[in-house]
Amino acid sequence: MMKKVDRMNRRASARQMKQEERGGIGVFLLSQLNRVVFVLLMAMILHMLPIHNHSLPSSASVTTSTEDQITNPTPQTTSIQNRSILPNSDQVAGSLQPSATSAQTEAPATKDSGTVNWVRMKGTTEIRTEPDPSKPDLLIVTANEALPVLQQTGDWIEVGLNTDQRGWIRKSEATTISVPAADTQLLKVNKNTSVYLGPDESFDQAYRLKATASFIPKMVSGKWIEVAEQKDGKPLWVPTSQAIWTYGEQPAIEAWSQDVQALSSAAKLKQKLPLEGKTIVVDPGHGGSDPGAIASGKPVYERDINLAAAQVLANKLKSAGANVIMTRTSNDQTVSLAQRVQISNDNKADVFVSIHQNMYQQDPSVSGTITYYESPNSKQLAEKIETATTGQLSSKQGQQNEQIEKEQLYVLKHNTRPAVLIEGCFLSNPSELNASLLPSYHEKLAAGIYQGIFSYLHA
Repeated sequence: MMKKVDRMNRRASARQMKQEERGGIGVFLLSQLNRVVFVLLMAMILHMLPIHNHSLPSSASVTTSTEDQITNPTPQTTSIQNRSILPNSDQVAGSLQPSATSAQTEAPATKDSGTVNWVRMKGTTEIRTEPDPSKPDLLIVTANEALPVLQQTGDWIEVGLNTDQRGWIRKSEATTISVPAADTQLLKVNKNTSVYLGPDESFDQAYRLKATASFIPKMVSGKWIEVAEQKDGKPLWVPTSQAIWTYGEQPAIEAWSQDVQALSSAAKLKQKLPLEGKTIVVDPGHGGSDPGAIASGKPVYERDINLAAAQVLANKLKSAGANVIMTRTSNDQTVSLAQRVQISNDNKADVFVSIHQNMYQQDPSVSGTITYYESPNSKQLAEKIETATTGQLSSKQGQQNEQIEKEQLYVLKHNTRPAVLIEGCFLSNPSELNASLLPSYHEKLAAGIYQGIFSYLHA
């Protein structure tokens, strides 16, 4: 009897569970049906209502404080729009813009606004090769000069100097301005300025400007700027001290050619360049994993100064027609001493010059240049370079005596070509350390080396 009762109870429980399951399914289906009906009703109601298009204002009507753009950046790094701020920017835009990263966003200015961001200097401003106060200057500009913004990183703004060169300024040294996107970067060159055929006063003068003229900048090198305009296929250079960085409509050739006094005849321009056919190896000492001497107090790396001066020298030599080979072209490159020597020997260099800076912590008052040689056929080259370099730097650094020493340094001892190594200044000397970061020092050191090489090859 108990077993029968148990079986009946279990059957009743089973029937009850099935009924509950059927009831639960019914409730679920009913709830889903109600949702569908609700969605359909809402769709019908929305369809019947009048819809107004509340579109966002165009970028041209959005006003953003230019001061906020420069002083209160939202991300850490702000990548500035790819716009026609430089001549031929459509072809070179990729080279001007940094790679996109998660820390970069587009600038407030857009294509619809018709403007791009530039900065106007508040006063004399140093434009450095990297966003670091211990890095060399590429250029020094003055109040109210303007440059296009490429990006902002922390307290630094990257600016464009032409289609290939860029530099960095402190955010606090400039004010952001909006410039018409159609405008071109320009140099306003002062009246009576001499325009040269190379980046050195030893080159011939092509013109003298009879009125202020506008040019398109092509390259900065020491105290010189190469412009895009040419004379009979020859590059033209103007002193940085006579040029103002600005923007405006791209000038026609006639706009400046009518305001010049020609100083070089067509026949003279066709003459052979003075260093044509000569191969010169320029070796910026150290580099990459080898920073060279490091100044105490201010972490200035010797390798940075060496490369800055070497690049200025290379531009002078190229303008004179020389075949210039650089052993390194960036501060990231590590080149062994053996590789440097091999480059010189394999290319049968007419001159090999290695550029360095010195260090003597025991006595910070020690200053001046020293030029080293090893073989007898290099002694005259060392004398020419030391004499010319001392002449260039003496008025600035108080040098009086030329210093030439015979030394068995690796790049000299194993070099079969005429070779010298020059120590431009002492990074342990506070005065020379500060000067070593300036374009004027790079210019004078390079000019002295250039004049010494020129004199040696034409002796």
